[in-house]
Amino acid sequence: MVLNGSDVGNYFINTPQNAVGTITKRPLILGGITAVDKVYDGTTSAAVKADNYTLNGLLGGDDVKIDLSRLSSTFKDAHAGPSKTVNITGIELLGQDSKNYELDSKSIALTANVTPASITAVNNLKVKDKIYDGTTNQSSM
Repeated sequence: MVLNGSDVGNYFINTPQNAVGTITKRPLILGGITAVDKVYDGTTSAAVKADNYTLNGLLGGDDVKIDLSRLSSTFKDAHAGPSKTVNITGIELLGQDSKNYELDSKSIALTANVTPASITAVNNLKVKDKIYDGTTNQSSM
């Protein structure tokens, strides 16, 4: 703080020597990461592609990258459907300046489609002969 005016010599600013402040981590938005569509297989397993990821919000010259070696991804449930939520865990920030940043969790909201699995036709299905009974009911062998 700077004092101005004709009476400036009459005042002294007493600044505390141990002033404490907080520097919060800068949020990074992860871009270029996508969940891969799959055919229903009865599991929640999901695949993610991050070949050309970006870290938006990174200050120029800072050394920060992501480590995907512990990445884990799963669908919210195992059912077929469009735009299914994919849960991501295990993404870590690495680099000399990584402690100054955190990933914005909203930027990792991924979805993918789970298409229904096709059913193989049953071959050589046989039905039993029956005596006419006025119905269309038939039983298989």
